Amino acid sequence: MLEYIRFYFIFCFSNLLYSQSLEGTIIDKYGKTISTASVLIKTEKYTTSFSEYFLSDSKGDFKYKLKQRYQSKIYIQINALNYKSYIDSIVSPKTGENYIFQFELSPKSTELEEVIISEKRKFQVKKDTVVFNSEAFKDGTERKVEDLIKKLPGIEVAENGRIKYRGKIVEAVNLDGDDLFGYNYTIGTKNISVDMIEQVEAIDNYSQNPLLNGIENSNVVALNLKLKKGKTDYSGTGIFGIGYGDRVSYDLNFNILGISKSLKSFGSISYNNIGLNNTPFDYFNDNLSAENRENEELLSTKLLSDKSYSLILSDQRTRINQEWFGNYNFIYRISPKLKIKTNVFYTRDEFQNEESFQNSFLANGNEIAYTDITSSEKKPLSKRLDLLFTYNLSKKSLVEFENSISKSDIESNSILDRNNRANLSTRLSSDNLFNKTKLKFTHRLSINKALQYISVFSNDKSPQQLSTFGNFLIDDNLRDYVQSTEYKKQLISNEILFFSKSNAFSYLLNIGIKLDSRPFKSSTLVDNQKTDFNNNFDYIKSEYFSTFSFKIEKYRWIIEPLLSLKYLDQELKSLDNRNKKDFVTESELVLKYHLNESSKISFLGSYELTTPKSKYLFSSPVIFDSRTLINNELSLDLIETQKYSIGYYLNDLFNNIDVYTNFGYTFQENAFIPDLSINSNFTRINYFQSSKNLSSFYSNISLKRYIRFLKTTAKLTVLYTTSEINNIVNKSELRNGITQNLNTNLFLKTAFRFPINFENTFTYSKTSFSINEQVLNSNLFFINGFTAIIKPFKNWLITINYNYFRPNSNSKENFQFLDSTLKYQSKKGWLSGRLIGKNLLNNSVFQQVENSDFSTTIYQSNLLPRYVMFSLDISF
Repeated sequence: MLEYIRFYFIFCFSNLLYSQSLEGTIIDKYGKTISTASVLIKTEKYTTSFSEYFLSDSKGDFKYKLKQRYQSKIYIQINALNYKSYIDSIVSPKTGENYIFQFELSPKSTELEEVIISEKRKFQVKKDTVVFNSEAFKDGTERKVEDLIKKLPGIEVAENGRIKYRGKIVEAVNLDGDDLFGYNYTIGTKNISVDMIEQVEAIDNYSQNPLLNGIENSNVVALNLKLKKGKTDYSGTGIFGIGYGDRVSYDLNFNILGISKSLKSFGSISYNNIGLNNTPFDYFNDNLSAENRENEELLSTKLLSDKSYSLILSDQRTRINQEWFGNYNFIYRISPKLKIKTNVFYTRDEFQNEESFQNSFLANGNEIAYTDITSSEKKPLSKRLDLLFTYNLSKKSLVEFENSISKSDIESNSILDRNNRANLSTRLSSDNLFNKTKLKFTHRLSINKALQYISVFSNDKSPQQLSTFGNFLIDDNLRDYVQSTEYKKQLISNEILFFSKSNAFSYLLNIGIKLDSRPFKSSTLVDNQKTDFNNNFDYIKSEYFSTFSFKIEKYRWIIEPLLSLKYLDQELKSLDNRNKKDFVTESELVLKYHLNESSKISFLGSYELTTPKSKYLFSSPVIFDSRTLINNELSLDLIETQKYSIGYYLNDLFNNIDVYTNFGYTFQENAFIPDLSINSNFTRINYFQSSKNLSSFYSNISLKRYIRFLKTTAKLTVLYTTSEINNIVNKSELRNGITQNLNTNLFLKTAFRFPINFENTFTYSKTSFSINEQVLNSNLFFINGFTAIIKPFKNWLITINYNYFRPNSNSKENFQFLDSTLKYQSKKGWLSGRLIGKNLLNNSVFQQVENSDFSTTIYQSNLLPRYVMFSLDISF
């Protein structure tokens, strides 16, 4: 008997010692777990027989000890309802080894896995993804992908190309699953032909890092462009447009898309002088690109005013340009483990504008007025190279190395008529050199845990020189001034992040350090003589931080609190050395309640403390432009900001209803406010920190509905904001004021089944400024845009656009614009021709009114002249 017991224990122990075991989880392509999937163990790949079999549990997890000992290669086949089978293998499995897997299954192309709307198969809903059929949303007016995306429900596209989906900013636009363009995705949306795209996928809870799939609390939204079948190898489009009017107009654009098993690439080269911006950058209005917003803490400050142009009109009417743009992007899979991505950019442009400013200031009962007439040009030149290496050390470890270097030079020149004194010139040179290196290491510790290390090193340098004239010394003589400034910024950041997820609970813990150095120097020459207007300091900030956040998904509730602890050490090294150390606690709370599958209510509350921005750190005066002098009263006190918002969102694709309402309140303490001294020669602004509390409130209501019996889509958007303002004007007491703005937009678009349809957009905007409850200034303007879309024959399309502007309700001045397009497309779609007429009424100038609580400016600018263009579009 003892021998049998001994043999039993020896058998069990040897089986434990020499057996192989498997564990892991089974998910879909969006990171959601798949329950009760079957796992088959086979010794041959293409046989139907198997040696062992088990199921994943209700959470998609499995842990199984193999009953047999396998010496040669074994195959693991995963089967689940409505998913394609997946097969993996283990070569010569080692005895006693525990193998960890994460299997990702792809859905089958059956209607069981999706909900499909019958009308033209407009869209499909697959869990966190909505798939839009591009053909169902076209009306023939689209040329580029951006034109199509604007027509998809729940998506909004700003004039600079930035995209929002269901109120959230889209952070990536992928091409067949690959993030080819990064944050500069407008390269693709503005240049890829709409004829190449079969579907557009809108993805919620998108995770770019595959090792963080199913663990990371991702609130990221992304779009994925699915190419039409057959759009492989090489395909592209060419646009050859030439037009005549006051000058010869050109629109030349050539792009090529390359797709193969290991390479995906897109290249574009273009030239135009008709106001188009084919780049992801905005040198015309100086708006930050999506990537610059992401890298904002890495960038140095451009202190002096670059020439920018901003009107309520579309940029395509005011942007008198000569833009050259070249770009090449590719992703190359060197091996199954190694991938490289490269983005190359070249931009050169030249803007020319004729402007006038009639300025009127009301200060302490006195009126100050002057007029400036300028003829200006702005010449930006930029070059940039991005590199990204991705290497899978193993199935559980990923290394990403990123480097970006860019250089830009901007020359702005103006000739001014200042108070009837003509031919005075000003010149601004702005250079920038930026370099960023980023290293990421991600390791999947287990099914539900991951560790990530991120290291960033960046350098940014922005020297500027302004040569101008003016009178900043309060005498009768205009003098020559040369203002030189240089901001540098160096940032070193290291942090470790720990991700964990279990059932409906997940959390993130990170700790790190940031070292931020910002030296600044400036000098001013007057008639080639040195002055006391000099700054020379180094601002150094050390930040040690730890953040803990978690997410609970229970029933219909989502709860996301966040707590951040920081130790801040600020040091200002100058003639007046300053040092400030603070221990900071910040917090945030997000609550969401899903009323049903298509609607939810949400609450957001946050509390943060921030250090002063770079533009408030210098004390000696700096000449900002020919009429503005700026300085600051130094302070390193933290700025306190509290934000609260509550919202309701309904996105019912099947009933074509889209409702978004949001109400928010912001409270700020220790903000910087201006003390202005205004005279007929210049304005001096001294910024200082005030303990006065400032608050603002906004309400945003958006309603969109397809009215079936009228065959019309209607969208109403109402935005109301009110903000407290504080300032001092010409030695007044501290002025307490309120700014109110109401903006209403009504959009209507018909979808009749006969050859003519219509679009109409009406915009009403009113702004008012009051001080001590007395309204001092206000302005009201409205705009109406009407479009007729006519399809007399299958391959012919006519569009007629009429726009009416009333920039000031107190004036009878109004502006009207008329544009038209005649388009013919060949039966096979590879060739189309367009006859385009722009600004057919030949408006040469546009005027608008700009207000503040102490000033009124009547601004006038010239416009792109009338032209008629013939364009030939070729696809191959």
